Amino acid sequence: MVSDGLPGHYKKTNAVAQMVQKRFAADVQWLNVKLRFGGYRTLMRYMLNHAPHMPDARWLNLFYDIPDGLPECPDMIISSGGKTSFMSAWLGAHYGSPCVFIGQIRGIEKRYFTRIVASNYDFQEDGKHIRSVPATEIDPDVAEEAAEQYLTATGLPVTRRWTLVIGGDGGGYEYTESDWRQLRNTACQLAKQHNIRWLVTTSRRTPVFAEDLFLGPEMRACADDVLIYNRDQRVVYNAFLGCAKVIVCLEDSGKMLTESVASGRPVLSVRPPIVNTNERSWALIQRFETAGYIKRLTLDELGRESVTDFIANHRGPAEPLMKRVREEVNEYLSTLTWAA
Repeated sequence: MVSDGLPGHYKKTNAVAQMVQKRFAADVQWLNVKLRFGGYRTLMRYMLNHAPHMPDARWLNLFYDIPDGLPECPDMIISSGGKTSFMSAWLGAHYGSPCVFIGQIRGIEKRYFTRIVASNYDFQEDGKHIRSVPATEIDPDVAEEAAEQYLTATGLPVTRRWTLVIGGDGGGYEYTESDWRQLRNTACQLAKQHNIRWLVTTSRRTPVFAEDLFLGPEMRACADDVLIYNRDQRVVYNAFLGCAKVIVCLEDSGKMLTESVASGRPVLSVRPPIVNTNERSWALIQRFETAGYIKRLTLDELGRESVTDFIANHRGPAEPLMKRVREEVNEYLSTLTWAA
C-alpha cells in the first residue's frame, strides 16, 4: 500500500486492502512516501504517458522521499491520492504487478492501472472502472462495535447523543469566523432543543480558531467528548459515529459525508453560505439526497428548520455502501493467477 500520509487517502486505501485481506491471508505492507516538489507531477505524468520505456524504479528516489526504501516485488499495489498515483503507476510498470487505484488518476494513461475505484470517470463503461462512493471501511456493525468499546472504556452513561463532524475550507467550501461561531452556538441550541449530548470531531482542515471554539466552555457544557484531530491522537472517530442518534456533518468532505451515511444514521448535511462545489462532489451529494440518506441545510437553516420528520422517517442504506464494490473487487481478485 502506497500512502502519502493524509488520513483520508489512508482510509480509502485501507478499505480496499481490507477487502483483499478478507479473501486472502494477505500480508499488507505500507510504503510511506512524500513528494519532494509539486512540479514533479507534471514531469512524471509526461514520462509515464510518453516515454517508450520507464527508467528503473530507483529513479523514484529523485521525486519522492521514501524513508523505508523501495519495496521488493509486490503481488499487488493499492493506493489513493494524486501524489501517490504516479509512484503506483511507475512501480506497477516496473514490477509488472496489478495496480489498484482509488480516486482520479490525474491524466495518467489508464493502461497503468488494473482497476480504478472511483465515483465518476469519463470512461465509466471501461471494464477497469469500479464505480464507488469514496471507499470506506465503515458500516453500521463497525460503528456500533466501536461505540460499545468506547463507552466501556470511558464509562460514559447511556444517553441520547448526536455527533458533529467538522471539516474546513476546501472543495469549493469556505467558512468565516462568523460561520464557526454560528455553528458552535447552533450546536448548543440543538442540545437544549433535543435534550441531547454532543460528541464532536474535527479534521485536519479545521482551522485553529474553530478548534478553540469547540474546546471552549460553551461547547463543553453540552458535549461529552471533543476530539481535536490536530491535537489528539485517539482513534475514536468510528465510535463517535456509532454512538450517534443523529450525525451533523459539514458538507465540505465527501469522505466524511460518505462515512456518516455508511454508519446508517440520519445525517444532516450542513453547508456554509459560500459554496462552489465541483461536479464530482455535487454528484455524490445529489446521490445521497435523492436516496433520502441526508437532509441538506445551510448554517442558517440548522436549528431553525425542523428535522424531526426526517429523523423519525429516516431509513439508511438497505445494504452496506461498499457491498457492491466488495463484490466487484472479489470478482477481479478471482481472475489473478496468484490468487487461484
